Amino acid sequence: MIYYMVPLNKPLQYHMTGKFQAPSADWQHFHRRLTDYELIVVTQGTAYLQLEDRQYAVGEGAFLLCAPFQRQFGFKSSLCAFYWLHFSCAEPVQTVTTDAFPEAPTDNTVCIPLTGRAENPDKLIVLMKHLQDDARSYGNPLQNSYLCSSVLCELHCQFAESTRTAALTRRQKQIFYDIQDYVKWHSSTDLRVSAIAAHFGYNRRYLSALFHSAAGISLKAYITQQKLEEAKYLLCDTNNTVAEIAAKLGYKDCRTFLRAFKQDTGLTPSQYRNAYAKRLLFYR
Repeated sequence: MIYYMVPLNKPLQYHMTGKFQAPSADWQHFHRRLTDYELIVVTQGTAYLQLEDRQYAVGEGAFLLCAPFQRQFGFKSSLCAFYWLHFSCAEPVQTVTTDAFPEAPTDNTVCIPLTGRAENPDKLIVLMKHLQDDARSYGNPLQNSYLCSSVLCELHCQFAESTRTAALTRRQKQIFYDIQDYVKWHSSTDLRVSAIAAHFGYNRRYLSALFHSAAGISLKAYITQQKLEEAKYLLCDTNNTVAEIAAKLGYKDCRTFLRAFKQDTGLTPSQYRNAYAKRLLFYR
């Protein structure tokens, strides 16, 4: 795997960002030679992109970091949607090829894989949506550059956090990943730690302790965190009402959702949505 070592002694230089929606299943990315970095995060379908002689099928929840001076074009048509972000770095970016996630050479460097699946793509999308909103609202280059840098920092942290599971046994890792998948696929229900423990046939306390050692937070907090991250994504990227979002996330009543959301963000869902309403949507 190729990793980019991106120095952040200075913020990245933000160029432009947006969301692309393919107009039809016949769409294919045009041919060009990049002059800067481009981060692509796919939210729907699969984007079939080629960089020089390497082809990448970037599916939903996955990303591709394209480097300057590469030829970029589509090699297959598809109906897809993705967020994109163009930026450059004031300092040289090193590349490292290794099987494991590498250690950053300094505290001010982030390591970004060329491609991969984000641990929490919704959180990345929310940050990119915030950047779009601020770029349209204020157009302040310094603010945009720091927000751009935060997107790369988030991606780095998601991969770095995954190394926490390295100390677990193979069986413990499998249980941990199974719990994450279970929470993801049952986010529309009223999830309880006791129900998850019963489903997997483990003691509630043991399962909670195992999860905490791997994730750094309790299972109960993780369930709430995942629901609220999904809520932020839906508020930013859909026109669903607050009540519809609450129901979709398994909250029995909207008041419980409102209370949990405000406790987490300091804003009501409507205030959060209105604060970042200016999405930049592209069809070509």
